[in-house]
Amino acid sequence: MNPRHLVSLASASLLALAIVGSAAAAPASCVGSGWVAPDPSTIEVRVADGVTFIAFEFFGEHPLCLADGTLVVGAVEGQLWQRIGSDGSVNIRFEETLFYGDGTLAYRGNATGNASGWSSHVRTVGTGTGSLAGIHGQGTFSPIDPATGAFSDEIFYVYR
Repeated sequence: MNPRHLVSLASASLLALAIVGSAAAAPASCVGSGWVAPDPSTIEVRVADGVTFIAFEFFGEHPLCLADGTLVVGAVEGQLWQRIGSDGSVNIRFEETLFYGDGTLAYRGNATGNASGWSSHVRTVGTGTGSLAGIHGQGTFSPIDPATGAFSDEIFYVYR
């Protein structure tokens, strides 16, 4: 084999190793609790056929694990839409932005609750900004105390 082919083969091998080595790490679990509260001036309530629809803007705090494993708490603000059925079932949908340091990270989530249990999903949206750029995650959340807006969540994050 001529030396040029060996150099090309070696370069291709190093490139392949660099690509494999730069792949994202396995998702890291982040467990924490936070709270949200409505902005009273934005609460809208509508009742139709025994179903109550509630919408409002909110603010609060939300946990976030950084790439080094540190659990931090960021400020959040967003919008929430809730449907309460005549049977007591609940459907929730929300969009929020978390602010921490010089970065932001957007989330979107939904949940359903009824006599049979609770099901939820939350995920990051977009790529984040500043020090939170490249963080992606998805997981679940549960109310701790609906009267205070307290919740717990577990989100699996990938850092790029």
